[in-house]
Amino acid sequence: MAEKAQLRAEIELLKRSKARSAAPFSKNIPKKNPQRPGRKAGQGKFSNRPAPAEDQYTEPIEDVPVRGKCLP
Repeated sequence: MAEKAQLRAEIELLKRSKARSAAPFSKNIPKKNPQRPGRKAGQGKFSNRPAPAEDQYTEPIEDVPVRGKCLP
């Protein structure tokens, strides 16, 4: 009898979980000590991409031929 009630409760839980959104990505068992998101402090220098050197610049090309038709 107890097994039957347990299985019914599990079925109801599965039915309800199908209707929920997938936002939390939860397995219904939270971790005891979850890690903080993001990079750890002091683990190296993190910066944006540096600008290219002067010798890597090229002159812009003004008139580039276009092959094919453009849709209006």
